[in-house]
Amino acid sequence: MGSQEVGKKWLDLLFVVHAEHPDCTMHGVNVLNGSIVSCARIQRHMRFGLEPAKDASYLFDRTWEALETMCRKIGTGRIEEIEFSDGRPVNVRVNARRRRRF
Repeated sequence: MGSQEVGKKWLDLLFVVHAEHPDCTMHGVNVLNGSIVSCARIQRHMRFGLEPAKDASYLFDRTWEALETMCRKIGTGRIEEIEFSDGRPVNVRVNARRRRRF
């Protein structure tokens, strides 16, 4: 798989999260060849008084880069949950014991 194809997958995921699920927890996230390909369910979180950012172009920041790096290290496997806030990954639970904050 070429780096352009991998990059497009990550940008596609970013735009879906930003547009449809900016504040959520993805449970049972499947990683294939270093990219997130699906999840078992999405739990939405409500926000009061705050509008999500309209422009997603700035969002692929160090937190997204850290998530991408972690998924590349996993290669193919499963992440228990990923929590997003304002379209950014903020907390990842790889298994029942390990949590990582971005």
